[in-house]
Amino acid sequence: MATGAIAISVANPTDVVKIRLQAQGRLPPDQRPYKGSMDCYSKIIADKGVKGLWIGVVPNIMRNSIINAAELASYDQIKQVATQKLGMNSAAISTHIFCAFGAGFCAVICGSPVDVLKTRIMNATPG
Repeated sequence: MATGAIAISVANPTDVVKIRLQAQGRLPPDQRPYKGSMDCYSKIIADKGVKGLWIGVVPNIMRNSIINAAELASYDQIKQVATQKLGMNSAAISTHIFCAFGAGFCAVICGSPVDVLKTRIMNATPG
C-alpha cells in the first residue's frame, strides 16, 4: 500500500496538469489559460509554487486505496459465487475474466465519488 501512495505522490503533478488541460477544453479557445502541458506546469508553479503541483494528493491516495480495496474484496466474493452458485470452473480463464470484470465494476462504483472530489479539488480556483 505504501508503494502505491509513493507512486501516486510522484505522478500527482501530471494528474493535476491533465485535469486542468481537460477542464479548459470547455472554454472558447481565446479564453483558455494554458497553451500546453509545459505552460500549465509553469503557470501552476508561478502561481502556487512547486507545492501547487501536489494539490489533491490526499484525495488521490484515498481514491487509489478505495479502488484497490473494493477490487480485491469483490473479486474473491464474485469468484466464490461464480464457482459455487453458477458452477464455473475456478481454474478457467473465462472465470477469471468474468470475476475481473465484476471486480473492476465494483471498484469503479466505489471509487467514482472520490474521483469526482479529487478532480474538483485539483481544478478548483483559489477560495
